Amino acid sequence: MDVFQRLDSALAVLDDAGRDLVHRALDLAKLAHANQVRDEGTAYIEHPVSVALILLTEMGSTDATEIAAAVCHDVLEDSQIAAGELARRTSPRVGEIVATLTKDPIASGLAGEARHAAKVARDNRYYHLIAAADLTVRRVKCADRVDNLRSLPKSPENGKKERYARDTRSHMLPIAKATDPFFAREIDRLTKEAT
Repeated sequence: MDVFQRLDSALAVLDDAGRDLVHRALDLAKLAHANQVRDEGTAYIEHPVSVALILLTEMGSTDATEIAAAVCHDVLEDSQIAAGELARRTSPRVGEIVATLTKDPIASGLAGEARHAAKVARDNRYYHLIAAADLTVRRVKCADRVDNLRSLPKSPENGKKERYARDTRSHMLPIAKATDPFFAREIDRLTKEAT
C-alpha cells in the first residue's frame, strides 16, 4: 500500500467535512510539489503525506485541521502558492498554521560567511517562534522532523546526516519534550542513530 492509500485508509477516523478538508489540502500540496524530488530520490509529496500519517496513525489525531496543515506544511516554502490562496483553498486556520511553520527566505545576494550568519540567525528566530507556538503547530513540526529523521539514512549526503542530527538535538528535541513524550522519545532515538 503506498502513502496515498494509507492516508485514505487512515482518514476513516474523520467525518465527511474533515476528510474533505484534508483532500483539498492534498490537492493543493500535489500542485505545489509537482515534479519536486527529495535528495533521497523520492517524490516530495510523499513527505508531507507521511507527516500527516505520523499524526493520524502514531499520534491518533482526529483533528482534520492539524492533518491538513501537515499535508500543506511546506507549500508556502517550496512553491509560488501564496498564503492567501492556501487559506482560501483549505481554511484560515490551516493557513495560519502553515504560515507559522514557514521559514523566512534568506536575503538574496548573500554568499559565504554572510549567508551562513543570516541562515543561523533566521533559524534561531524560527525555532524560538515554533517553541512559543501553540500545540498544533508544535505537533506538526515534530511530526515533520520525525519523518525527516526517518528518511535521513537514505540521503546521499553523509555530512548532512550529522549536521541535521546535531541541529535537531539542539533545537527540536527541547520543543519535542515540551510537546509530547512520543516525539521526545522518537527524536532522541533517531538523532542518536544518525550520529
